[in-house]
Amino acid sequence: MASIKVKLTESILKNIPLEITKINDTEISGFYLNVGKPNKEGKRSQVYYLYYRLGGRGSRERRLALGSSSVITVSEARQLAKQYIGDVSRGIDVFYKRKKLR
Repeated sequence: MASIKVKLTESILKNIPLEITKINDTEISGFYLNVGKPNKEGKRSQVYYLYYRLGGRGSRERRLALGSSSVITVSEARQLAKQYIGDVSRGIDVFYKRKKLR
């Protein structure tokens, strides 16, 4: 299991080597793609996440699922990440807020 750090693009998603399980985006800190193991059909799940801490170092860590690559595009996930980062910078715990809305 390995992770790499590159700018997430649609072309990157099409050619992910089997040993790669996580791709950290170089454009947005904390934005990444988690890649699952192949299923019986050989397909791998790909889910976008945003990792953040509300309050900086030493505070609670959060990993917010933004969506699957089969449902949203890289650019849509990146826009969501930017929006949520803005909320976090204003002191809003987006993980808790989203959980509360469900």
